[in-house]
Amino acid sequence: MDKIQIFFNHPGHRMAKLDYLKVIDILAKTLNMEIFDMKFQDKTGDKFEVIMSGTDKTMKTLKVSLLEDNLDLIFLKNYISKREFDTWLAEFEYELEQEFLHNINVHATLDASNYIIKVKF
Repeated sequence: MDKIQIFFNHPGHRMAKLDYLKVIDILAKTLNMEIFDMKFQDKTGDKFEVIMSGTDKTMKTLKVSLLEDNLDLIFLKNYISKREFDTWLAEFEYELEQEFLHNINVHATLDASNYIIKVKF
């Protein structure tokens, strides 16, 4: 299974759990996947895994951790091509802005094996 990690933060306070679910729904929608399962890692609900499946029934796992003032999303590079990633990133940012009704700053970088996306709400 490929791993996708997401770290959520919000200045001054945590986003409501429903808001996190909206972000997960947008992530699944823009990746053309469906949420298959969610597994909470601790009693606080601050850490959980989301397992999604695509049209080819491939399972992808993402990890979610709630932190302080931004959202970091880390994709394995072999998950999608650079061209697909660039197209997806623009769509993801657009859908987030439509859902939350304000500008959202999205910045992507690369390391040896990952696409790293920083999202400021």
